[in-house]
Amino acid sequence: MTVSHMTEQKTDDALSHWSELFDQADAEWAALMAKEDKKRGVLPPGHRWQFKRVRRGNGWAQVEVAVPIGEADRMMNVQAQQKLVDRITAPLRALQEQTEIKWGRGRLHQLVSVDTAARFASAEAKLHDAIASNDSEAITKRTEVMMRGWAALEREALEAGASPDALPQVWEGVLPTGKSFYVVRMETERPQAVARYGLGVWTLKEIGRMLHSFDTDGFTQLMKDEFGSELIQVGGEPPF
Repeated sequence: MTVSHMTEQKTDDALSHWSELFDQADAEWAALMAKEDKKRGVLPPGHRWQFKRVRRGNGWAQVEVAVPIGEADRMMNVQAQQKLVDRITAPLRALQEQTEIKWGRGRLHQLVSVDTAARFASAEAKLHDAIASNDSEAITKRTEVMMRGWAALEREALEAGASPDALPQVWEGVLPTGKSFYVVRMETERPQAVARYGLGVWTLKEIGRMLHSFDTDGFTQLMKDEFGSELIQVGGEPPF
């Protein structure tokens, strides 16, 4: 009887010890949450905290904002759906990138029949519709159709006697900072140049837009037309 009583007493003491530890942990957790809530502010009823990416100076920061529970769920669903779409369509994006590097952006569509180009455009529209409807089975099916479509474009272009673009002519310039930049004539040549030189590739059309934005009154262009002047500085005090 004595042994049994001692065993029961030890068991009760152990349970009491663990209960105290759990109570202490709960109290510490509640204190921590109260501290965090104080930093974040009062959470309105029917809301929950949601991380949001916001602009801070020259960079980005993650901050917590209070959003309605329904809105938070919607945002999470949208993010999850976008990840699913990205994973399903990743092989298609890779194939498109490889094909455009090989042939030039938008060039294959110009080398096939009107009927083939129209069927490709229809398949592309159906993929966009599937993505908009959040139908993963339809997205998968339409992605596979589009991959076959890219193969069909290339096959028909080759059968018509066309050949992939040779490497485009690329001009290299140097910024005042010493960083290099690259220029191609047109947008169709950009993928091949990007594959070789990186993302810092400009087209003549883009440079034209920048010149127009800079020289809105046409004075700089007038100096070029009349005197062949060289642009040596933009802004600041005159260098002479």
